[in-house]
Parts: sequence; structure tokens; C-alpha cells
Amino acid sequence: MKVAYQGAPGAYSESAAATMFPDEERVAERTFADVFAALSSNAVRAAVVPVENTLAGSVVDVYDLLRTHDDLTVLGEVAIPIRHCLLVVPGTRIDEVRVARSHAHAIAQVEDYLRANRIEAQVAYDTAGAASEVALAGDRSVAAVAARRAATTYGLEVVAIFDPVSGSRGSLGDADVCIDFSEPSAVIENIKTAAAARVAMVVGTTGWYDRLEEARGLVEASGIGLVYGSNFSVSVNLMFKITQYAAELFSRFSSHDPFIEEAHHKFKKD
Repeated sequence: MKVAYQGAPGAYSESAAATMFPDEERVAERTFADVFAALSSNAVRAAVVPVENTLAGSVVDVYDLLRTHDDLTVLGEVAIPIRHCLLVVPGTRIDEVRVARSHAHAIAQVEDYLRANRIEAQVAYDTAGAASEVALAGDRSVAAVAARRAATTYGLEVVAIFDPVSGSRGSLGDADVCIDFSEPSAVIENIKTAAAARVAMVVGTTGWYDRLEEARGLVEASGIGLVYGSNFSVSVNLMFKITQYAAELFSRFSSHDPFIEEAHHKFKKD
């Protein structure tokens, strides 16, 4: 079965179509009218279109088309989170970007970030279409604001992830440094998040050093600083000093044999 959606491959609407019809062939149409025309002519058996956007409001064009195609049946709904990313040609640094292209709504949602980084905003027909144009042009000074799915589709890199409401750099906000005391399996993903937001990283977690080369690649590509070590804790380092001092004291008494009962780190996952 064929399922139509509006936009280029990598669009948020494609994500919605893939969620509702994961095993069906998806067909990209340029406009909402084209989607409804394909459905009415039986060129496709189903279509997925947006009707509401929590940031931009109702999609009026779709409501108008639903009213004029009263022979169609609405079968269900799906909510797709909108999290815009700044997509660039691989290897591009954020300070090389001079222009960002996207749909007008997406541009409006990230305009504060673009202005702060002196990036000129240019309106494109849609988000994924802008990503496609960036990939084809190969110009490091031009970026697209689109979904992470579009980066995968067109071979682009994510250099910033925007919070869906504030347009800031995701959950990291305006942080200067991200500090990680988590567990080994989470470290690389956390470094990826920091690298995408261009936030320096301090990692105190241990047990992940078999992935250092991957971490170095992320750091070099993004240009962020990364500091890592096994014992950043003030308490741990203080304990080192106390242990050294105690060992010197008790070494004078043959009847005493000092030892440390570790009651915290032995329960850690790493």
C-alpha cells in the first residue's frame, strides 16, 4: 500500500507516516493539495497530514482541504515531537555558517539562536527540502533547520539541537559546560548531545574508555573541549590524602594494620 505525505523525504510528516504505517511505501508530495489529489485519484490508499502544531497553531490549508474532500475518512491520529536541528555539510563548524534555510515557521522558532550567532535566515518551501538543497550545494556557509531524520536522509551533520519551545540548544540551554557523572553506557550519547550544542564537556564517569576514539572524533568534529578523569570528586581526593597520612602514622605501630572499607563506589555500575 502507498501512503502520501507532504514534503520531501526526511520531513516531520514522513516521520508521522512512518509511525502510522511502518511497513508501507511512503510517497512524498510537494503540497497538501497534491496529497489530497493523490488520495482522491486512488494513486495512494492513505495519507498522513498535519492538522495542529502546538507552536504554530492550526494548519488551515489542511482543514480547508478536509472540508472540500468530505468523501474521505479520518482513521486515526499521531503526535510527533518537533525538535529542530541545525544541519550542515559534514565537517562544517558552526562559525562557518552564514545562512540558515528552512520553512518560515521553523525559522521563527529558532530566530533568537540564529541572530545570536549572526546567521542570516532564509525562508525555504519546507524543512526537509531545505536540507536537500544544502546537501546538493555542498556549501559549508549554508545550513538548514530541519529534523534529525533529514540529516540521516541527506548525509548532513547536526551542529545544534533546538528546544521545541524556546529555540535554545535543547536541554543544555545556555550552559557553558556539561558535567557527566552517569554510567558508561550513557557517556557517548551525552558527549554527542554536548557536541551538537557546542558545549564543553567534563566526564567523571569511568568504565567507558574503550570508546575514547569515538569520543575524540566527536570532539574534533565539533570543536568542543573535553576533560575526563576517573576521580574528580573532592571527597575521593581528600580520602587519598587522609589515607596517605594515616599510612604514615600507623606504620610506626606494628600492632595496627590499617584498611579502608569502601561503601559507595562498590555499588556503582561502572
